[in-house]
Amino acid sequence: MPEDADASDGAKPLAYTTYYARLGQRLINALQAPTGEGNLYEVDMRLRPSGNAGPIASSLDGFLKYHEDQAWTWERMALTRARAVAGDTGFGREVDAAVKRILTKPRDPEQLLLDVDDMRIRIEKAHPKPVAWDAKHRRGGLVDLEFVAQYLQLRVGPEDASVLAPPTAAAFRKLVAAHRLDPEVGAELIDGLHFWHQIQGVQRVAMGKESGAGADLLARTLVRATGTKDPEKAQRRLNEMAARGLALYERLVARPAAALRLARPDHQPTETKIP
Repeated sequence: MPEDADASDGAKPLAYTTYYARLGQRLINALQAPTGEGNLYEVDMRLRPSGNAGPIASSLDGFLKYHEDQAWTWERMALTRARAVAGDTGFGREVDAAVKRILTKPRDPEQLLLDVDDMRIRIEKAHPKPVAWDAKHRRGGLVDLEFVAQYLQLRVGPEDASVLAPPTAAAFRKLVAAHRLDPEVGAELIDGLHFWHQIQGVQRVAMGKESGAGADLLARTLVRATGTKDPEKAQRRLNEMAARGLALYERLVARPAAALRLARPDHQPTETKIP
């Protein structure tokens, strides 16, 4: 819509905010359309600016202003995954440039470290006993690995924008290429990421977002997803990969954050809702 427009130019003009809110809701409804195999996609709108209370659609200027003045660290962590996926090509480039501008804005590296680890601690408290097959929330699983990538991108991005990449594995590769991550550590992080995505992929195809081994057939399929046919070996493999992932998170985020808390005894975790 032209910058000087106040309303749409159709037979029944609408204020542009109303127009895009309705258009956005129609798009969401289309993406979530029920099919014979279930809903097409699940659209989570909680990560939009201002959360559930925020507008469905935002102008690019409003988006920039929100992230420059109000956004929480976890929202900028989520923004490391953002990219334009549809619409006008020129506007898509503007959106990608705006995201890059936000992610490369200088920030306090110590506060960033504390914010990232504080959020991980809050998520762990919200999911205190994940089952062994919970690829996302189990310590050493996807949340830990993705938090490492997001933290490093936000920390390094203001100095070297080449490390920014929405796919987590690509971000690790770019961090290695920029000499910001040890190659062996990067390879281990990518290996863990692929392992847990394999487990998660089997679960989601078979049973949506529910965790756990479930029926016998699914249990056997999940066992094979670990690279073996032996349930005991599969459990050992799960435990080994979780231990490796957790050790990497602790090395790169948790232990440095713990040392910083000792040096800053007045630090209080930011009160944010877990997305």
